[in-house]
Amino acid sequence: MEMRILKHNFELFQFQKEFLKRSKNPLGIEFLKGALVFGYFKKGSLVGGYIINSVFPLRYFNWVPVEDQKSVTLLKQFKEGQTSEICCIWMDKSKVSPLDRNLLYFSLAINTILHSNHWVFGGSISEKVAEIQKRVMPKIVYHGSTTLPDSPKGEIYYATKTELFTRTILRFIYETSLVLIQPFVPTLPRKPKRGFGL
Repeated sequence: MEMRILKHNFELFQFQKEFLKRSKNPLGIEFLKGALVFGYFKKGSLVGGYIINSVFPLRYFNWVPVEDQKSVTLLKQFKEGQTSEICCIWMDKSKVSPLDRNLLYFSLAINTILHSNHWVFGGSISEKVAEIQKRVMPKIVYHGSTTLPDSPKGEIYYATKTELFTRTILRFIYETSLVLIQPFVPTLPRKPKRGFGL
């Protein structure tokens, strides 16, 4: 896979279109223009990507309803210039192999070190996705209703970028090892558990 930062409007619109095919969460073009948008390509086609954003207010902070913001005092400790978020991760499963997926997350870990601030946030309205993501961002800062359409419940969590990097690299080594040795050890599970899922 080829990775590059998407800057041109037509690339950002393409990212937006592909993400919205897979998520009900709104994603505005102005948000994309203010963030670092990473795209992954195979044979010239966009097959996956994610966003690292450090511009306040963070997307995840906006999930917390106004009536709950006073009780989530911890969020006030995270200031602009010290805090980033990783969001809007998607992949075309019909075009991305398990090894491609692991490489995408490996590069995400590298880009987190290079492009994010000290604190890194994630979040999800899916319990399954949240469970996976908390393997690399284990500190929970919010659990409750969100401002998203239909007000689904969601979780917001975080780690330092060093913690996220270390945990992701360890998962990369584990999952990639399973993928590579599977043909030689048929008794192993056919597919490793989804261990990244940021």
